[in-house]
Amino acid sequence: MRLAILGMLLISFFQAAHAEAEKNCQYLAGASAHDITGPMIGTIMNGYGSPDHRPHGIHMRLWSRSLVLQDSCTGQIVSLTVNDLGMIFSDLKQTILDRLEQEVPGQFSHRNLLLAATHTHSALGGYSHRTLYNIPTLGFHSEVYEAIVTGTVKSIIDAYHSMEPSRLFVNQGRLSGAGFNRSIAAYNSNPSWERDLYSAPVPETMTLLKVVKKSGQDLASFNWFAVHPVSLPLSGQMISGDNKGLAAYYLEKSVTQKQGQKGYVAGFLQGNSGDVSPYPISIDGYQHQKGWQRLEDSAQKQFQKAKVLHQEARQELAGPMKIVHTFIDLHTYGIDGQNGGKTCYGALGFAFAAGTENANPLALFEEGLPKQGASWPHLQLMPEDQSCHGEKKILLPTGRFNPSWTPHVLPFQIITIGSLAIIAAPFEITTMAGRRMKRLLRESIESLGIRYTVLSALANDYAHYVTTPEEYQAQHYEGGSTLFGIRTLEAYIEIYRKLMTQLKASEPFRVKKGYEALQRPWFKAGIELTLDSKPIYKNYGSLVVPLMSQYQHGEPITAKFWAGDPRHSQANKGNYFRIEKQSATSSDWQEVLNDHDHETRVHWEAAGLRQSQMVLTWLTSLSSQEDGVYRICHRGQAKGLWSGLQPYNTCSKPFALRRK
Repeated sequence: MRLAILGMLLISFFQAAHAEAEKNCQYLAGASAHDITGPMIGTIMNGYGSPDHRPHGIHMRLWSRSLVLQDSCTGQIVSLTVNDLGMIFSDLKQTILDRLEQEVPGQFSHRNLLLAATHTHSALGGYSHRTLYNIPTLGFHSEVYEAIVTGTVKSIIDAYHSMEPSRLFVNQGRLSGAGFNRSIAAYNSNPSWERDLYSAPVPETMTLLKVVKKSGQDLASFNWFAVHPVSLPLSGQMISGDNKGLAAYYLEKSVTQKQGQKGYVAGFLQGNSGDVSPYPISIDGYQHQKGWQRLEDSAQKQFQKAKVLHQEARQELAGPMKIVHTFIDLHTYGIDGQNGGKTCYGALGFAFAAGTENANPLALFEEGLPKQGASWPHLQLMPEDQSCHGEKKILLPTGRFNPSWTPHVLPFQIITIGSLAIIAAPFEITTMAGRRMKRLLRESIESLGIRYTVLSALANDYAHYVTTPEEYQAQHYEGGSTLFGIRTLEAYIEIYRKLMTQLKASEPFRVKKGYEALQRPWFKAGIELTLDSKPIYKNYGSLVVPLMSQYQHGEPITAKFWAGDPRHSQANKGNYFRIEKQSATSSDWQEVLNDHDHETRVHWEAAGLRQSQMVLTWLTSLSSQEDGVYRICHRGQAKGLWSGLQPYNTCSKPFALRRK
């Protein structure tokens, strides 16, 4: 009896000592952002899956934003990295990890790197090793791939090397009117009792992680909110981070101006946004002229909410950082429990080809089950697989190709930072599927002492969609894009529940199969770099038409330069344009804007045989710049027959900007 009492006292003592040690632990944090834009012409964007979606300019540059954290007691490191991209692919992440291993050996792996995409539909494509994703982009683009890898590695490395003692805070709030369910018929197929648990058919919670240096300076904030970045339509020809990229720009600019120094990083990540549009669907929803207004509206809503959550964040995180990660093969994954069953070989259905309500569908296909007058062809591929997939009529048996056209060995990851849990999901998940997953995992989550849980979608790989079984049976776009059949959500929930059990026990999750290595794709699309030419009487960098000597606030200012092909300029190594302001007290010039700023638009035009013109438009109606003297500068490279690549850097004559 005495020994038992003594044992209990010793256990209590060590638990108290451990708890006290955890209180004395601190977090180290570093944040950084780097350009991943890539070539602005000669490629294809991948968000809408159309080879006609070709860029001819830049609205805003694309960025990799990284927040690297370390638990000082355990030494555990984690990197939260979000890229302005449509998707993340496992082969892309592996290449990034290979480069990181060369720079900082032993620090980063699949386990402690969460690499997510904002899911902008106006970023470049052609950077996957899987055939399916390179078909719309007419091949693999090595220039795009290298721009993404290089910029992402730089953002992580710089954040890692800049870590210093910091405090972490978390905050949550409701953001209404920023999302609209684009697949409401499928959503309404869920049980009424379940729908009645929620006030809206879309997620309305934003969760924000705030990082503050011990000096009191704001370092970074990463937030999760569910909405598709499809504000800009298929007809748009400019590279853009869309609503999440613009919201991040606004928040970074706001905090930077307040602090008076640069370096603040704002990451806007995804949630269960699989069926969430930033605008209500209507017949005129595709009109390009409405795209910019839709973009501004969605970005402002997310920015303003994130700003408030950032300012009011008071709940400080404390306790260890923990990570659990595994790879699971979803082809015929056996599900435990009384119902048993298994998933199917990956396949995409006819409803996938039909497209979403806010994209241009193919006329041959339509959403919903075949009915009288339906245009779906009456054919059946692979009867055994069709039987497994049930209501989904198979169009592409992607998992049966060798190598598979879509991933099936998927990464599952959970990161906890004190009372915050981040569930990294390598897929898009609909509103109700995400809600159901959280609800069914609640007991496991609460047993870990977790108070805040975020579902970080489109992370570490891309396995298309997951819906509830009821939505799957309705076979709208999201159901037709659920790769592994009607049991997919059930399988995912089981895997995450097992991960949480292992996380609680602090034991590794044992798996039979690891990362699915892929070869570089043979289906490549090279960017042809031709020689440049110009009018004999002009120099590269000279203006086509001189600017006026004075402009008024509110009117656009357009400068058109004779230029080299922009693909010669390695766009992610510097800006094409900058706007400089002259000092009021000297002849010095200072850069105040460049081609990343929202109030600028960069456009390329073909002007003749191998002749290029680069156009910068400054929308002063969006500008907060004060009256003064300005000039517009352009830099690039031109390729001559004998001279090779020659850099140039020129500026317009000064002009005045005045209020009316």
